[in-house]
Amino acid sequence: MAKSKSKGLYPSHVAFMLIFLSLAMYLFFSIWPIAYSIYVAFTDANNYNIASEPRIRELQAQRANIINYLQNNRENVLKQVYAVDNYLGNAYSSLLTLKQIIQSSTPQNFSVAKISEIRGTTDNALAYASNIITSNTTFLYYYANLGDVVSKAVTLIDGGIWADIDTIVGFKLILTEDDLARLRTSIVPKIDQALSLLQTARHMLRQIETNYDSFVASATKGLDEEIDKISMHFVGLKNFETLFSDSRFPNSIYKTLLFVLTSVPLKVAVGVFLAFLFSSELIYGRKIMRAALLVPWALPVLLSVTTWRMFMAPQMGPLWYFLNG
Repeated sequence: MAKSKSKGLYPSHVAFMLIFLSLAMYLFFSIWPIAYSIYVAFTDANNYNIASEPRIRELQAQRANIINYLQNNRENVLKQVYAVDNYLGNAYSSLLTLKQIIQSSTPQNFSVAKISEIRGTTDNALAYASNIITSNTTFLYYYANLGDVVSKAVTLIDGGIWADIDTIVGFKLILTEDDLARLRTSIVPKIDQALSLLQTARHMLRQIETNYDSFVASATKGLDEEIDKISMHFVGLKNFETLFSDSRFPNSIYKTLLFVLTSVPLKVAVGVFLAFLFSSELIYGRKIMRAALLVPWALPVLLSVTTWRMFMAPQMGPLWYFLNG
């Protein structure tokens, strides 16, 4: 007696094996994204730090290179620090001499040539000091606000002291008492400000001389701040506190539950209906139809996206022509 033909799609053991393999693959490919999502929920993740690992590694490499360079070239860097200190000291002495000349000079003994000499000495010293500070071989510009202090001093001296002297003295060979009074009123206070800035800069340089490790840490402070800015940090339950205190949260929960309660049963119902339909012997070509249902999952993502994009393209896609036909 011939065996009756089975009406099932697969033998039971094959069906259970496929179910087991499907669940195993699903869990294998889903467990890590799920775990990472749970981790992210307890961090301050945002658009800037959620995928910043390549940039962080790049900044860390730069930081390591700077630290290695400064440690390996300690003697050379300190030599440049001493040189900057000397240049700023020369500029300080020149400005102090200029102040004394302006305060003690009379129309009879005021020397324009002496002022020009002091100006040249000061400008040369500040130029050498600025070049060393901004050089990529010393990284002095990144120590505290050393670069800004020296820059302010240079700007004040060029745009304040020398500019006022040029305006008041001009091409005069002999000054009057009124001219000297104007010099004392407008220039001496600016000289005091410049002397204070130069003294501050020299104090910073001496801090480098006595605590080189602090200078190395300061040179990489900007990189450390940027690394910290684009790194994720653990914030505990702060995100949940923000979520529950948001006025939009109840409405979001309502819409989510409504979607789940409607879409999931519909999907299950349609899936069960298709399963019975394509397993019925009354449907011819059911094997081909079952295979056709798997085509969307088998298509590469890029091909699928491109196809839908062309199909729904405004002004030119088939769907647009159909709706406007």
